[in-house]
Amino acid sequence: MDGKCGTCGDAYDAEVRDNEAGGIYATGVIGRNYTRGQVITVQIRLTASHLGNFQFKICPHNNPKVPVTQECLNQHKLNLAGTDEHHFYPKETGYYDIDLQLPLDMVCSQCILQWHYTAGNTWGCAPDGDCCLGCASKQETFINCADIAIFDDGGVAPPTSGPSTGNPPTQAPTTAQPTERPTTQAPPTAAPTTHSPTTQSPTDAPTTQGPSTQSPTDDCVLMECPVGLTLMCDGTGDLAGDLTRQRFCNDHCRLQTASCTTQLCSCTCNKITCKAVGGYEGSPTHDDWCQTICTQDSNLCPDHRDQCQCTEDL
Repeated sequence: MDGKCGTCGDAYDAEVRDNEAGGIYATGVIGRNYTRGQVITVQIRLTASHLGNFQFKICPHNNPKVPVTQECLNQHKLNLAGTDEHHFYPKETGYYDIDLQLPLDMVCSQCILQWHYTAGNTWGCAPDGDCCLGCASKQETFINCADIAIFDDGGVAPPTSGPSTGNPPTQAPTTAQPTERPTTQAPPTAAPTTHSPTTQSPTDAPTTQGPSTQSPTDDCVLMECPVGLTLMCDGTGDLAGDLTRQRFCNDHCRLQTASCTTQLCSCTCNKITCKAVGGYEGSPTHDDWCQTICTQDSNLCPDHRDQCQCTEDL
């Protein structure tokens, strides 16, 4: 609404925001436990370069029943480890591992970690009259959140104000509960402008982590498909066929995060082939882009029919 987004990327004027307390994706899962002052590694996936920058902010919220405020997040911008800089500027599409410095004086049983991407590809004029690409005061903005906990050196965090109902990030279209490191992604709102395949399977970079209180359960959907097949997931129960739930399940189940559970998602291995068409036809990198973007839900890319074409062998 009026160019505004919800604190975690939902519609600003939504009566109930899906990714904030009280929303459908507030599952109560703390994605990762850390210790105060720790350097953590987060991974982002940029599917279309909009010449922008990433910022990461954190709020020691400790109350999963109440939505976090942007004012709290703005008070705690995370620096890139070893620097005083809190902006990260990616040069092209692809995966990026970013080291962030957690505050030395922050502990929490529920911290909200916000990922914030501001694009820089909108033409406009700055207050001094200088006009250029990226000078516009209003740029595209993409936001996502994850719930984490930060312990003292002795493994003690303050109590929450009620039972945890944390909010896993969703795709904007993407989001994700942090696994070994919080994983987020910029939404595919445009055809790729640079070349980098974006297969949804991040590599495991070494990372230091705090004491973990979670363990795998039989409730998780752990599934890998043979070469040539694509993992396609759907919602369960009343949300079977819901495109938003399909995108959520495809993101989380392909990454095998804790949010991919049998209560939420059902997955199969399907033979789906997506290829670039038109001016992109014959480009392997654009074929990879189509395969990733178009298999996010069962509609198979209605927004990119001029760039991609998919076939499904039943």
